[in-house]
Parts: sequence; structure tokens; C-alpha cells
Amino acid sequence: MFRLGIQIPHIIAGDNLDLPVVGKILKSSGAVWIRREWGGDELYKTILEEYMIALLSNGFNLECFVEGTRSRLGKLLQPKLGVVKIILDALVDNRVTNCHIVPISIGYDKIIETSSYATELLGTPKQKESVWQILTSSRLLQLKWGRVDGNSLSFLLLSPSKQTQMDLKDLNQKSILLKSLGYR
Repeated sequence: MFRLGIQIPHIIAGDNLDLPVVGKILKSSGAVWIRREWGGDELYKTILEEYMIALLSNGFNLECFVEGTRSRLGKLLQPKLGVVKIILDALVDNRVTNCHIVPISIGYDKIIETSSYATELLGTPKQKESVWQILTSSRLLQLKWGRVDGNSLSFLLLSPSKQTQMDLKDLNQKSILLKSLGYR
């Protein structure tokens, strides 16, 4: 992205990656840590919404993983629509004037975590991410894991007109658009 002159995005990431040392480096590079579950914490949700809207309003790019995690099987997971809903609500409420949505899929021929995932399916608890795990697994990244495919599925510019905004005030139409964005 830097080589092409594209602004590096702020990455919306789960707070499980906010590890000592690594988390500080990632945060200074634009990572935005969010909880995996927001529950009924309205204050947290409101602050997160306002922060994301401020970033978008000031022309910053956001990157999020709509599935909420990486797929450890190589197949698509059910989307989690919280971040997409924040963006869509900001557009409908005219708090953000437009938004480019570029769904991208990145897939590998081989999955790195197949063996650890198999043991988890047999009942072993998932190992929590740690600095040590990152340091010891760096050798895995040097192995050949097959071809990497990156596909931009589509490009969508959302810039709601008055009619679109009125239509999207209808919760049913807004829900349909939200789901179609999540499954794109």
C-alpha cells in the first residue's frame, strides 16, 4: 500500500492481539483494539462508534475482518456485522458523506493452523495468543504454504442520496443492505 501511495488503514482488531511490546507496535501503526463481545455496554459501543466516525470523517481508511477472526479451516465464516453496521449507520445519519467498501478475500493453498485446530476439536483448549507464540512461530512463515490468492470481490461506493437515506430509514431495507455488505 505504501509503495502504491495508498494510505495505510487503521485496522480494527480484537483486543486479544494487544500483547506486550507487539501490541504497542501495532497500535502505533494504526491498530484499533476492540472487544470481541460488546454485550449491553452502551458506553463502550458509543465511544467506539464515535471514534470510528471521527476516523472516517477525517478521511482515514479502516480495515476490518468481517468474520471477526481468521478462518482456521480456509472456508468463509458467518459475518459479524457490528463494525459494518456502525459505518452504515453513519452513512444513513449523514455523519459520513461517502464510503468506499472494497471486500477482499485472501486465501492460501495450505492452512498453517490445521493441526492445532484438529486438537482443539478433540477437546484441547485453544492456546491464547502470546509474544512467545509469535516469536517461536515466525519460522513457520518462512515455509512454503502454497499460492496466496487475493481477490477483490467488488468495489462499492456508498454515498447515500436523500432518497436512499429515506429508504434506509426503513429498518427492513437497512437490514437487507447490512447483510448483503457482510456477505459480500
